[in-house]
Amino acid sequence: MRVEYDGDHWNVTDERQLEFFIAHVRSLFAEHGQVSFKWHVGDQRTRQQNNAMWLWLQQVAEALNDAGYDMKKTLKPHIEIPWDKKLAKEFLWNPVQEILTDQKSSTKLQKQDVDKIQETISRHLAETTGVSVAFPTRGHDGSPTNTVLHNRKSSSGS
Repeated sequence: MRVEYDGDHWNVTDERQLEFFIAHVRSLFAEHGQVSFKWHVGDQRTRQQNNAMWLWLQQVAEALNDAGYDMKKTLKPHIEIPWDKKLAKEFLWNPVQEILTDQKSSTKLQKQDVDKIQETISRHLAETTGVSVAFPTRGHDGSPTNTVLHNRKSSSGS
């Protein structure tokens, strides 16, 4: 049995972990006289998934830029805007997330939602740009791969 405690974060999944958590709270209260809590219920996405999501968004942004697909070519036709991970989150991840999960915040996602959103975006990008980036997992660095499924650049103007 392993107690999952990470700084100010506890994951309580059984009675024994609950007892450890209660003991810890009692100790904090005795020492400080006040303790505040914020909790999540259910099988929400993990910190590791959150880190992987942001790494993947950075790698998608780099891969799209490297392949010549700035935001103008992908989303906004009037101005050349290079991708970064925040833009990828705002214009790729968030709209798909809201459609598939009815959630506005990625902190509210369930573990399986992260996979569903990432797979939907990956499929769309591969089909429309030929850019494919593996989602980071343990033992795999998630480095970007530009597998060209459709070479849109050469077919449109050469």
